[in-house]
Amino acid sequence: MKQSFNGNLILEPYKKTRQLEEHQAVTGFSMTKQKVGVEGLVLLVDASVDSRYFSKGTVFYFKEEDLYTKPWARKILENEEFPDGFVVGEMKDVIFVEDNND
Repeated sequence: MKQSFNGNLILEPYKKTRQLEEHQAVTGFSMTKQKVGVEGLVLLVDASVDSRYFSKGTVFYFKEEDLYTKPWARKILENEEFPDGFVVGEMKDVIFVEDNND
């Protein structure tokens, strides 16, 4: 059994593009789209955070802007057990949680 501690969340990497998106304004000027959504990342290993237990598969939701700008979200680590890589998320950035066991 794998388990993370100290508020570390072993999550799948953010998969959406990290490029700035543009849209045409009515005036004809091109403007950068804001990252205002909320995105869910799946927990890859069990985690113990602040005396609460989260099982693998739980979805943690973050502001899209945080997933685009926070250093932890941009640093994709590699391991033979996680061929697509993983990120070490921080509990303080979590907006809400969807526990699949509820």
